[in-house]
Amino acid sequence: GTMATLIDSEATFKHRVLELVPVAEYNKLKAQGLATFAALTFAVCEQPDKISETKFESTCRTVFGATPSLGTTSAVRRLVFEGMTYCITELKHRMDSGDLPPRSLPLQEREERRTLQVARLTGLLIEGELEPSHGLVDRAAQMLNDGIVSYIPPSSCVSRDDEVSHHKKDKDFLVVEKDGVRVQRRDMDMLTDVHSEFKLSQALTRRGLALDRVGVVRFSAHDRIVRYMFHQAVQSPPPGYHARASQE
Repeated sequence: GTMATLIDSEATFKHRVLELVPVAEYNKLKAQGLATFAALTFAVCEQPDKISETKFESTCRTVFGATPSLGTTSAVRRLVFEGMTYCITELKHRMDSGDLPPRSLPLQEREERRTLQVARLTGLLIEGELEPSHGLVDRAAQMLNDGIVSYIPPSSCVSRDDEVSHHKKDKDFLVVEKDGVRVQRRDMDMLTDVHSEFKLSQALTRRGLALDRVGVVRFSAHDRIVRYMFHQAVQSPPPGYHARASQE
């Protein structure tokens, strides 16, 4: 699977639709499978940048009945234009072969996934030091989008609180390309303290929560691996070997 981008996020689409029409109208769209910007856009467009009036009118009749109100059709047209813009932007991003940083998840998608995770992982207080940073969650989501498993070191598993306090230090830099120069935003490399077993355990918990939140791996599976590693770390060394001295 892939992580929901803005055009495929049901949470983002629902939030925007409900800003324009009543919930009953949103439910009619969802009942027809039109629950994302991408689904609505390609239902009424023959190509990403052009609405087919025939398809638009037939879609509105199918969803809202024989004579949908002018207010409803106006709102849907507005949603389609926004969806077209998002879809074109997404296509351009997929074609960009540059070394881009992980994209941020849409706000509503991020909030919904956290809410679902908190409800699912009862007994674990997901806040404060255990709340993974947005950057860590985005990195997990990018792994899913790329379909490539990559190692996330514990020292990179920053908490959301530390990320917020560090955010003002982000900088822009120039990237020279064959067709010109562009400005790219770069997050300063953030590291978290993992020198004590307790801090290391917190960092690994944040990593497990980030991977679980976006659907890469269940938290219980990740936690089982972490517990196994800590168990091995405290085992007595075999005969003829000595335990490695801890480094401060």
